[in-house]
Amino acid sequence: MKFEDPPPTPAPAQSASCEPTIEPCIVAPRRRKAPRDHGQFLAIPDLAEMPRSVERNRGDLAEWDFAPLGRPIHELRELARREALAAAVDYTQLLDSFIDCESGGSRNREISVPQENTELAQARLQDPSRPLIVSGHQPELFHCGVWVKNFVLDHMASAMNGIGLNLIIDNDALPISSIAVPVGGRDAPSIEQIPFAEVHGNPPWEEVRVCDEPLFRSFAERVTTVLSDWSLPPPLLNQMWPAACAVLDHHADQRAYLVNALTVARRAVERTCGLQNLELPISRLAGTEAFAWFVAWMLADVTTWHTAYNGAVESHRRTNRIRSVSHPVPNLIRDTQASGDERFEVPLWIWQTGASRRSRLFVRDNGVQLRLFAESEELATLPHPARTDPARTIASLRSLATEKQVKIRPRALTNTLFARVFLGDTFLHGIGGAKYDEITDQLIAKLCNIRKPPEFLTVTATFQLPLGAWDVKPADVAEMRHRLWDFDHNSERHIVPDNLPIDIRCESKLLLTERRQLIEEEQTKSSCLIKVPDVNKAGNLLRCRRLRDIRRRLAELVSTLRILPQTEWQLAQSRLVANTVLSSREFSIGLFSSDLPQQLAQILRQTKSASEK
Repeated sequence: MKFEDPPPTPAPAQSASCEPTIEPCIVAPRRRKAPRDHGQFLAIPDLAEMPRSVERNRGDLAEWDFAPLGRPIHELRELARREALAAAVDYTQLLDSFIDCESGGSRNREISVPQENTELAQARLQDPSRPLIVSGHQPELFHCGVWVKNFVLDHMASAMNGIGLNLIIDNDALPISSIAVPVGGRDAPSIEQIPFAEVHGNPPWEEVRVCDEPLFRSFAERVTTVLSDWSLPPPLLNQMWPAACAVLDHHADQRAYLVNALTVARRAVERTCGLQNLELPISRLAGTEAFAWFVAWMLADVTTWHTAYNGAVESHRRTNRIRSVSHPVPNLIRDTQASGDERFEVPLWIWQTGASRRSRLFVRDNGVQLRLFAESEELATLPHPARTDPARTIASLRSLATEKQVKIRPRALTNTLFARVFLGDTFLHGIGGAKYDEITDQLIAKLCNIRKPPEFLTVTATFQLPLGAWDVKPADVAEMRHRLWDFDHNSERHIVPDNLPIDIRCESKLLLTERRQLIEEEQTKSSCLIKVPDVNKAGNLLRCRRLRDIRRRLAELVSTLRILPQTEWQLAQSRLVANTVLSSREFSIGLFSSDLPQQLAQILRQTKSASEK
């Protein structure tokens, strides 16, 4: 866009009164980069190819023959799927009971399979032989690029007569208990954080309860008030929040868990759209026998896991030229005590119920027992699974939470490693998770002796609030900045003497004439066959000085002509900064209009049709 003649009142690029029209398109995968423009959807592989990817995984999984702690992986996968699906059905029914309490039992019961509560439905949802597509995210009020995964999950399960399972990553730390809301107007927008809960420290999600009920209940109203300055449609949050408050009204413990409340808010909307995914928090998955077997397999040979984990992380850094030792995840620590004993950090979290923070899990192996430490504090002792019947270790691990209130949870890489190796037929990622799982691929290959790890899927979408983003791009600002530089260093290019004020018109003409003569003289001297070095050097020096003086004076004479491009550059630069807010794809789904779910469903339908052609 050119800014030579900016309009006095620029028209917004998008209407601020309604959602812009979506023109879905498939963005060609390029290093898994999120699409930039509103309504764009990224799928790797193409949406139409995803069922075939799942079938390839199922064929490859059927040929696996390794046995963690002597138990065949096929038995462990069947156990994990049976336990996870049973726990997911139970938890999903709990969530739907809150939704039905809020809606009086009339909210689309027929489209939510768990609500049927029949033996046939129960058996169908817990059939471990059906394709199981797994995804997951933290239980926050995330942006549309994350939410679209739930729509794809349901689409895939329906297309393959399978089951969509959404893992709620409640073992992560709660970084912030608020959402970002735009304020300040189109010319100078900024972000204000609107809190939905009061949280102290950096606790895991699963430990956080709603303690300040007035703050929580008034959240949607406060967000709507702030958004009113933008003349936007009523936000989706107004439909979501009554269901979230129902958790507080009907929970046995009035200080309800925040995870349940936020998940219910999202699921209440998904049910109205017909989504039938099951929900399961990692905290509940971690209580299964299959997960305990996974942990015991890890603890049985901590040195192998330690070496494989650090090797995969360092290989990823080399491949992607990452210098930071903490990115994407830090290396595991090998701690040698003064006594000569060694402790190995393993990629798990450990803490006791009610803790305000998670701790890294360290293990000391004395050959007979495994001593577990939360950082420096010893919390438990387990029989060594490689020296005794692994069932004893499994039983001890499962009793830790009930008897000692000790919780063991996976970290980022081991979270998806368990989901991909022990549980699902494929894992559906967003952009960030896909980057992490490049490391997980290496871990699976090394630890499971698998040449070809299961394929994972990647989807995301970009949706922007209709805040009227300015039609200016970084290239526009760079071009204007170069033009200003050219004014300062090549002023003669921009001088049109007849357009200058009459008092400097004559001087500019004389300077331009002299400059042209000096340049011609320079060219003549350079082409002369006989050269006198000393004379040429002195003459060149004089000409150089005079040309520099002329350039400086011409810049002064055209300074008034520079004002307009300077103003245009400053305006474009300020609008580019404003667009970091106006064009952000990170705003919570709760801020969008109530037809957002229909838009997401529409973009999937159109993208699938385009990819099938």
